[in-house]
Amino acid sequence: MAAGNATAVATTLETLWKQYHREVVRFLRQSCGDPDLAADLAVETFLAASRSIDAGKEITACWLKTVARRRLMDHWRRTYRQKDVMRAYQLAYRSGDSGDPADMVGHGVTAALESLCWSQRCALTLRYIDDCTVPQVAARLGLGYQATESLLARGRRSLARAVIRQDEAELAEAS
Repeated sequence: MAAGNATAVATTLETLWKQYHREVVRFLRQSCGDPDLAADLAVETFLAASRSIDAGKEITACWLKTVARRRLMDHWRRTYRQKDVMRAYQLAYRSGDSGDPADMVGHGVTAALESLCWSQRCALTLRYIDDCTVPQVAARLGLGYQATESLLARGRRSLARAVIRQDEAELAEAS
């Protein structure tokens, strides 16, 4: 991309952002109900717009909403695929030779792990119980490397908080 073209793309994108960003976010919020997800998908939509502007395409509000809808559908597909992966791992633990996860991990940690959202639980299980590398976890969950690193970091923090809450509850019961 030439410097002059980059400036033109940035100017056009800024104009589109000012004109349509709220409308795209509102559309996505109505579609998914999650303001954080709507904001993330809106950014992805405008990134796609910048590539299309650079390719010489004209961007309209209808185009932006179509791309936003497609980004949301892609998100839902990934989500369902990840849920299928988690279900497969749960079934493997129930029927496989490895036995119950509680046999591999202390009962308190297992209970805390089960309190996490499925994506964090799945990522942590793959990484630390199944001993997969981060790239292997990313491939199995259909995520990029950085997204997987972020998911694992959030999962570790959530797990630590859940274990602390559980320990505090057990101490309160013992008192």
